[in-house]
Amino acid sequence: MNTKTLIAIAAILSLFLIACQPREQTPSQEIPEKTGQEQSVTPQPIETENEPTTSFVADGTYTLDPTQSTLSYSAARITGSSHTGTVALSFGEFTLAGETAHGTFTIDMTQITESKNNTRFLTHLASEDFFAVAQHPTSTFTITEAEKTNTAEYLITGNLTIIGNTKEITFPAQLSLENNSLLARANFTIDRTRWNITYDSGSIFSEIGDRAIKDNIGYALDLVFTKN
Repeated sequence: MNTKTLIAIAAILSLFLIACQPREQTPSQEIPEKTGQEQSVTPQPIETENEPTTSFVADGTYTLDPTQSTLSYSAARITGSSHTGTVALSFGEFTLAGETAHGTFTIDMTQITESKNNTRFLTHLASEDFFAVAQHPTSTFTITEAEKTNTAEYLITGNLTIIGNTKEITFPAQLSLENNSLLARANFTIDRTRWNITYDSGSIFSEIGDRAIKDNIGYALDLVFTKN
């Protein structure tokens, strides 16, 4: 057997041995053994339309308890003195129906207090410069729309009537149950000039300067209702 034949046979044997060797698995091909600690994947539920939710406060009509309810106010000049006090609520009724609510309230303008019992201030408030109480002894608020924004909150829209002028306002209100009573709390601000209460308004009488009374009056509601 000549040398060329031996070389050819050796080459064929080498190729045969290489072909028969087992292939090594790449990292992407390796399948790890189960350790018993793997967590199964929980299938996600198919999304469906939201089920109607009900308020945690029972639907129905609630009547205001004026003896436990307060309507507080805060007013001030641009610089200098400020005043806080309350205005009495003489009547209120609130009806809750699922996602909506409506109600009516009467504010007794003859029953305004001031924290320091400033009689001069109170007399001025009752005059025609402000609330003309002799001609308009009451103000009213009527809820025209109530949009539920989360579990305990509604966005309240309604008509506030002061000295015979009616304007729409919107504010958030919190509702909760406590000792079988419905509680409603809210804070809001009104611009008094919308109701033509313009006395010493800096936005209207610019020459007043720092002596002007702020247009905004802040209010805080803390109301208690009993279910009918």
